[in-house]
Amino acid sequence: MRALLRSLTQTGVPEGTSPYAVRHIVLQNTFSLIAGGLLLSYVPVTALYLPATRWLVVSNLVGSIVLGSSIVLNHFGHFRLHRVSQTLGAIVVPVINSLLIGMAGLVPLFLLAVIFVTFSIFPDTERRLMYALVGLSVATYLGLEVWLNYHAPFLSEDDFPPPARLGRLTLFFAFCALAFYNQRVLRKSDYALREEQARSERLLENILPASIAHQLKSRPGAIADRFDEATILFADLVNFTGLSARIPPEELVRMLDRIFTIFDELADRHGLEKIKTIGDAYMVAGGLPLPRKDHCEAIALMALDMRAAMREIKKEFRGLRIRIGMHTGPVTAGVLGTRKFSYDLWGDSVNTASRMESNGVVGEIQVSAAVAERLGDRFRLKARGSIEIKGKGKMQAFLLKGTRPGRTS
Repeated sequence: MRALLRSLTQTGVPEGTSPYAVRHIVLQNTFSLIAGGLLLSYVPVTALYLPATRWLVVSNLVGSIVLGSSIVLNHFGHFRLHRVSQTLGAIVVPVINSLLIGMAGLVPLFLLAVIFVTFSIFPDTERRLMYALVGLSVATYLGLEVWLNYHAPFLSEDDFPPPARLGRLTLFFAFCALAFYNQRVLRKSDYALREEQARSERLLENILPASIAHQLKSRPGAIADRFDEATILFADLVNFTGLSARIPPEELVRMLDRIFTIFDELADRHGLEKIKTIGDAYMVAGGLPLPRKDHCEAIALMALDMRAAMREIKKEFRGLRIRIGMHTGPVTAGVLGTRKFSYDLWGDSVNTASRMESNGVVGEIQVSAAVAERLGDRFRLKARGSIEIKGKGKMQAFLLKGTRPGRTS
């Protein structure tokens, strides 16, 4: 029974629908079932205790069928039509019953439930239509109050015996049921919205550093920070272009995904910030967006781990090797624009790190003199001498070989 009710209340919910839209569809279906069920329960009562007229039986029976079966409209995607027909049907039935039996059972007050339902099932995008139907419900209620004050109902209240006077209790239980299901659906909707928000925040934090994501959410707009010292690493896959021409695209993507996933895990392990991938190149930085004193050492340890990982990977992808470059210096970091934004770095230090990689040695980690100075005697470095760097002229370069005894990467 529970599975059947769940299936009925979920009628017409498209796959992938937002929690906000799902809430309205489920409420529509739920209110249709409640209204149809309540009217259907009146049918045997009116048939047994009101033999003087068949119109009340017909009104409740037709109303229960119309309101209960209106969820079929949702099944075919006619959500707005369902909302309108549901509201109009819920207005017409109390009007007919009020004209038949007057205020017995407080039938006109069922229009209050109609107002409650209307506010619940209409989304903000249909606000004008919602207010129009609420206004119609209010006007109908006031009109019935005036009409019944001056006109007698078609059925005398003397013919409406106590066993059939279930309207008051029904009205009470109807409001309880509506409030319960509304609260239940809203609770589920709120939970789904919180889950969706959490997924969105996780996605945003996968794109941007956590501190930058928080700053962007609280203060939208361009973000720029100046760091007096940070270390930048560029890594490039050598022979990738030739390899990509020999293997299928799916295999190429699988290879890149595996390599960069390993690099991402290393960045997390060493507490560093992945900046981006550019084709087959990988960029990571230390000392930003949260400054740390050991940023150069942390980047050096990651570089050694990257080189070690590539030694294993090239056993599977023969001929694939890596070239790594590092530099330390001042840098500007931030987020620009409002669409497809990313956390990026600018400045001469970024260019120098890129040149250290592009002018480096295959299978080696080439670092600038600034990096060599900061690493000191904690790492094994081999002087490469002065090399020509485009746009920079002659620069001293060193090859990072490993850590000193007593220090593990």
